[in-house]
Amino acid sequence: CVQQNKFYCFDTMVNIVKNRIKLHQRVKRDVTVHLRELQNSFEGYFAPNNMDNNWLRNAFVDSFQMEDCSVNEYEQSIDNASDSVLKQKNPTTSLSSFWASLTKEYPDIP
Repeated sequence: CVQQNKFYCFDTMVNIVKNRIKLHQRVKRDVTVHLRELQNSFEGYFAPNNMDNNWLRNAFVDSFQMEDCSVNEYEQSIDNASDSVLKQKNPTTSLSSFWASLTKEYPDIP
């Protein structure tokens, strides 16, 4: 985005551009290189986003893939996803507390 003069993420650069100060191509290139290196270094700290586990983040949007679980796990995930009381409780509790509260009622959901 820097190469295309889109600086909306950088307040100082927005002010520079507003004042009609032209940035040299080398500055744009250096900022772009820095941002790429920053992105690469962040990737080392965080695991890749595993889409197979989306149902853990929001049990009411995504569900198990049948081939990945037992029949009991699958049925319990459907029960869980259709429980309106749980759906209301979900946004008000932490993810770990939400899943911990389900262990007795849904013992087969891993």
